[in-house]
Amino acid sequence: MNPAAEITTFTEGCEIKVDPDGLITGIMGTTTSGQGHETLVATIIGEELGFDPDLIRVVHADSLNAPTTRSPVASRMAIMLGSAAAGAAEKIKRKALAIAAKNLDRPIEVLEYSEGVVSDRSDGSRYLSWSEICFIAHKAYHKFPVNMEPGMRAVGTWMPPQLEPPNDKDQINTSLTYGFVFDFCGVEIDRDTGQVRIDKYVTMYDSGTILNPLLKDGQTYGAYAWAVGCALMEEFVYGDNGEFLSGTFADYLPPTICEVPEPELYHISTPSPFTSLGAKGGAEGNVMTTPVCLANGVCDALGIESINLPMTPKKIGAIIHGDEPPRPEQVEEQPAPAKGPPLTGTGSYSVADTPDMVWQTLIDPAKLAAVIPGCKELDLIGENEYVAKVILGVGPVNGRFKARVKLSDLNEPNSVTLSGDLNGPLGSSRGSGHINLTATGESTEVSYDYAVEISGKVASVGGRMLDRATNLVIGQFFKRLTANFEGPGESPAATDGEAGGEEGQSLWQWLLRLFGAGN
Repeated sequence: MNPAAEITTFTEGCEIKVDPDGLITGIMGTTTSGQGHETLVATIIGEELGFDPDLIRVVHADSLNAPTTRSPVASRMAIMLGSAAAGAAEKIKRKALAIAAKNLDRPIEVLEYSEGVVSDRSDGSRYLSWSEICFIAHKAYHKFPVNMEPGMRAVGTWMPPQLEPPNDKDQINTSLTYGFVFDFCGVEIDRDTGQVRIDKYVTMYDSGTILNPLLKDGQTYGAYAWAVGCALMEEFVYGDNGEFLSGTFADYLPPTICEVPEPELYHISTPSPFTSLGAKGGAEGNVMTTPVCLANGVCDALGIESINLPMTPKKIGAIIHGDEPPRPEQVEEQPAPAKGPPLTGTGSYSVADTPDMVWQTLIDPAKLAAVIPGCKELDLIGENEYVAKVILGVGPVNGRFKARVKLSDLNEPNSVTLSGDLNGPLGSSRGSGHINLTATGESTEVSYDYAVEISGKVASVGGRMLDRATNLVIGQFFKRLTANFEGPGESPAATDGEAGGEEGQSLWQWLLRLFGAGN
């Protein structure tokens, strides 16, 4: 026994409550992230008690009343949670049989349970219906067998003896039983681009007794799509200085439906002798076999022994054609990308401090970096000239940009002109803006106007969305600027250039509202 790990491995529990009117509720302590635990529990309880799973309610408990649980990992929920649900249902059946034996005046051995009804095997006219049993359990305590607790509820836990804590060598069996996968595929490689295309993919899975075919298919399809991304596209990339370069979906490329052809999926079923339902783990599906299968196909096509994942076009191209030659010194100028319509706007905010204090924030690099939305780094590279690294999102695209900003026409503490450009993988922008500071009693009115030209992918999202997004980013800038002086919770007033009443919300919140998903 490892004294540092004397913890039972992966015990799981499930509770069943039956209302006086016969409605059944399953309660689970584990959380779900799309695996279908609710459907699993309803299906198992329905099969064990003989009711339509659609009539069974399944709810999540909280930390104060949850049945025994660990975590939904390692392909264990069909095995562990399913077995616990089946165990709780078996206890409900035993209680129903005991109540019927008392009230039918028959030995429990001659009774049988079927779809909520308990009857005498030899005399079908002697029976108790589900509604009668539930009524007695909740309200007719005088009809109980001796020492029976009132109500219809049971807690099932499942802890097979094979799942022991780690031994003195730190060895452990985490899932008791495992599924088996067989895959084969055909791939094509474009010699010019290095792009890998999946012609056909076949997978066969043995997950023991399949408790819900639709859930099992869905998990396998999801695992396959995940694996295709791991094999061909998804990659963590770091710069020479350690900077993480693939931290947005503009740089980190998960697969879409276009890159994931539907596989041919087959099942065989070899019930496990270790689980109460014969099920095996299956949530990970073929996520561990698909990358290997695709890699073997690519290696066969290229005539090589091995390859590192992901198999990106750049990596495949280097194998086919060798390393890319250095950029020629004289390169023909490429035509400039099409530009979207210029964005212009005006607006004003009230800041509860003097123009001098607001001015100091605008020209102080440390303070300015704190109020710029998405700013990760701001460096002074010359007199009143800055370079910044920012992460911004506009509509369905977001990315990492490098910005250069110059302050000119400084009239302390009254006005300043900002000009510069923003460049990144999604496009670029160039423009300028003018800020005026006007004392108004104990506050400062900060008014602005700007004109910006945008090109590249960002321009493709549309002028109206860009205009709204620009206003929201500006709103976030002034909200942070205001918070510097007034503290959090203040809501600056927007004027004609702002999205009225929305200046404090994030771009993401606005997009949710745009698609009807937020308030």
